[in-house]
Amino acid sequence: PIGLKINQKLYPNTIFVGDNGVNAVYAFEYDPELKTFKQLWQTKSNSDLKHPAGIDVNDKYVFVVEQDNNLIMQFKADTGKYEKNFVDFSKLKVTGENLLYVEGNGCSN
Repeated sequence: PIGLKINQKLYPNTIFVGDNGVNAVYAFEYDPELKTFKQLWQTKSNSDLKHPAGIDVNDKYVFVVEQDNNLIMQFKADTGKYEKNFVDFSKLKVTGENLLYVEGNGCSN
């Protein structure tokens, strides 16, 4: 696992995890009292999703920073279904680790 996001307000007891070993993103539901969890979904194979790193969520979508192809990918938060490549940075001439600052509420649709 490389990325993790918890948003208790929007998705109670849910953890979103990126895994660069299998190039997928998962959603898990956990029970803090029983200390158990179950997998809610896993993203399907996608040729663009090669190294999921950063993750964020809003009320509808999971946004995943994909490092190998320089993308921010968008998935449905309730199912993990791929929606689109939200941002493509592949044509920018940048190297190394880079930060993106979005003023305001950022990733809202």
